[in-house]
Amino acid sequence: MPRLTIEWLFPADLNALAPVHPGQAFARVLIADLRDPLALPLLRPAPRHGDYLDERRPAASDRTYFLARRSALRSLVAHCLDCPADAVEIAYNAGGAPQAVAPAACFVSVSGRGPAAVLAVSSLPVGVDFEPATEMVAPVADVLHADERTMLAGLDEAAQSQRFLQIWTAKEAYVKALGVGFNRDPADIAVHDGTTQDDLRILDRGLTVDVAAARRLSGKIGDVPVVVSCIVLKT
Repeated sequence: MPRLTIEWLFPADLNALAPVHPGQAFARVLIADLRDPLALPLLRPAPRHGDYLDERRPAASDRTYFLARRSALRSLVAHCLDCPADAVEIAYNAGGAPQAVAPAACFVSVSGRGPAAVLAVSSLPVGVDFEPATEMVAPVADVLHADERTMLAGLDEAAQSQRFLQIWTAKEAYVKALGVGFNRDPADIAVHDGTTQDDLRILDRGLTVDVAAARRLSGKIGDVPVVVSCIVLKT
């Protein structure tokens, strides 16, 4: 299977977004501030009963914009698969990860913090994560592989902060794509640069993961600089 091209989307791209062809392999990632007027059409689908139940589930993430993220994700799935948003049902799987119950032809992933959201829809298992890059972040040694600790030790403070965010978001995206969350030791996972700019290479317990796509992006959500990682796994 050839490597996928991850399609990065922003609210300004939505009007021209065409559905994917049936059977086409794809991965689309929307990066948005849900307060952006261009993103408001995504919020039109009314929450379902299951959405309210999922909103009440204990979670480490901020729930303030949970229903807005869920509606936006249903809209994005509908855009990609050319189906009514009312036909899209999102729920949590046994591992606590969101999944598209209907239609069953896609996989989804979500990362949110307040109104900032990164939403992924793919024909293959996908994970996304983002972190704001507004402040210096000290690397957390316990979540790093030995190779990562060695690499970071050779960088100055600013470069360490940026590189740590790139590593951490990639690890988070990877376990989301696996559908397991962090019931894994993150130090077992190593993130390396790929062969081209912004490509990633993932090693899990020393073995290279044969991914369909693994990319990072440095961009902005509104005025906030962010680091985003997306991992798409082969089936």
